[in-house]
Amino acid sequence: MKDLLTLATNEITARHVFFVDWFTGRAEDTAMAECEASFAPDFRIIWPDGSAHDCAALVEMLRGAKGGHDANFAIRVEIDHHIDITKDDILVTFDEHQHLDGRDNHRRATALFTRDTTAPEGVLWRYLHQTWITA
Repeated sequence: MKDLLTLATNEITARHVFFVDWFTGRAEDTAMAECEASFAPDFRIIWPDGSAHDCAALVEMLRGAKGGHDANFAIRVEIDHHIDITKDDILVTFDEHQHLDGRDNHRRATALFTRDTTAPEGVLWRYLHQTWITA
């Protein structure tokens, strides 16, 4: 059985690859099902502007944003820190570097993951809080 940090790192990577493919329009519509399956029903996100949304709102936003970015959109993530909470829960902090429309923006995110063997990468996103950072 893979350790939680490996599972969470794989999920973070896979989800951000999906986001790039989705936002640039390269992903098939069927890819959304795997994305949805990676978030727990009680998932909550806090965006850098402080707004909070549940899983349904995130999925709705994603569905409406397909193909909304140009082909040069890119995201790079770097795992920064983690805390094992329980044998099945881990808190991971990572930096997300986006390149969009010739500009860069940077976010620091802290996410809570729970082991779930039915999830695409073996963990579910439970909570995500992002804040802007300067690189």
